[in-house]
Amino acid sequence: MEDTDHDDVDHIRSCKRRAGDPEWDGERLHFLKIITTFKTYERFNQQRLRANVNFVDSLSPSHQKLLADYRRHLTEIEQCFTKNQDVFHLIVSEVSEMFENHDDVYSNNNMDKLPKVAPTVFDQDKLHAVLKQIYRDWSVEGEKERDSCYTVILEELERRYAQIKLTADVRVLLPGAGLGRLAHEVVRRGYVTEGNEFSLFMLFTSNYILNKCRGTFAHTIYPFIHQLTNHAHHEDQIRGVKFPDVDTSDIPANSRFSMTAGDFLDVYSTPENTGTWDVLITCFFIDCSHNIVEMIERVHACLRPGGCWINLGPLLYHFADIPGENSVEPPLDFVLDIIRKIGFNIEKQILDYPTQYAENKKSMLRYSYRSAFLVSIKTKEATEQ
Repeated sequence: MEDTDHDDVDHIRSCKRRAGDPEWDGERLHFLKIITTFKTYERFNQQRLRANVNFVDSLSPSHQKLLADYRRHLTEIEQCFTKNQDVFHLIVSEVSEMFENHDDVYSNNNMDKLPKVAPTVFDQDKLHAVLKQIYRDWSVEGEKERDSCYTVILEELERRYAQIKLTADVRVLLPGAGLGRLAHEVVRRGYVTEGNEFSLFMLFTSNYILNKCRGTFAHTIYPFIHQLTNHAHHEDQIRGVKFPDVDTSDIPANSRFSMTAGDFLDVYSTPENTGTWDVLITCFFIDCSHNIVEMIERVHACLRPGGCWINLGPLLYHFADIPGENSVEPPLDFVLDIIRKIGFNIEKQILDYPTQYAENKKSMLRYSYRSAFLVSIKTKEATEQ
């Protein structure tokens, strides 16, 4: 693989088929749509905000007078849109070159031939989630939340493999890598690390943070301006967050760190990924598929005999109650039974582990999860069903 500017994470590998396949037109359209979503963020959200402004301006003069501070606050929010847009432009400025094996597919020449694609409200909402994810993974303010999730995983990894990695490679796979902070922490500790992510929103942003950001606190985002309710103080809504809180190039020399794009269930079904990974880490991930049984089977297949699966997260079941989407949603006790039957020995389980996810700690409304922390070892053969 080619090295990136920082020599810290390999160019993202796309495991889909190459140019010449008619399916690439659909891939290019999706790619272009996500880029357009980033580029039209400010205009889209200004239009949304305009409805609030127009309503205030339509009220009686006495009400407008009482709402004068709020009206100025809306103007401040609009200014935050502009500052977020500046960051989003940087994130997508070089994305056509981010896939090491598909420069021909995503070249500007090919993209210019495609029709214009309008982002949806759903697309823009995903971009709002990216802002909160940056806050969670790459800011000082998100450190406490990261610690509540990542520390127990990293401590377990080190407890089992700290000595082994001194004399042999320990290969760690992290599907659902998101913006790559947990993967970055793993490679900093000396492990051969590969993250996997399906979402282009996450891939574009992690590529920029891991490969393009220079130093620390280079940029400021405003992640809470889209949360319209439960603010105790107006400053809380428009507060800025600087990122990244660490220099992402600060990893050991000769580190091996890569990211792979695509659906975990598809990308890692290949022979080279079967029975080859020493450790597989999932954090808020195993409930992302339509069929959690298939997810657990793929985790089992990827690990070598005796390999370790470290999992932390709740059971949100992302496709539950979505019209037109099939999904199975077994309770945790059933999931634990399935894990054992597929061929794991669960060596550690904490079923009431407190965690948060991209939580606004200054909000009047806060959510927390009672997550499951599981450490499971792959047995040599799957248990007979």
